[in-house]
Amino acid sequence: MGPLAAQSLMQSADPLGKLRGRAVPLGTGDAQVVATYHPAYLLRNPADKARAWADLCLAAEQHTPASG
Repeated sequence: MGPLAAQSLMQSADPLGKLRGRAVPLGTGDAQVVATYHPAYLLRNPADKARAWADLCLAAEQHTPASG
C-alpha cells in the first residue's frame, strides 16, 4: 500500500492517483494488484478514507475463491 509499493508492483512511474481505481495483473499468474493509500497517509488525510474503501471493495471484487 502506498505510492512506492504500488509503483513497484505495477511497474509504473505514474502517481498513486493515476494508479488507483483499476486492477492490474501481477506477473504471469492470476493475481492482480489494486493500488490504494498507505494507512499513515489516511491518518493525516481522513477525507480520503472513502477512496481507500472503494479501492478495497475493488480488490475484493477481483478475488475469486479457490474451488475445492
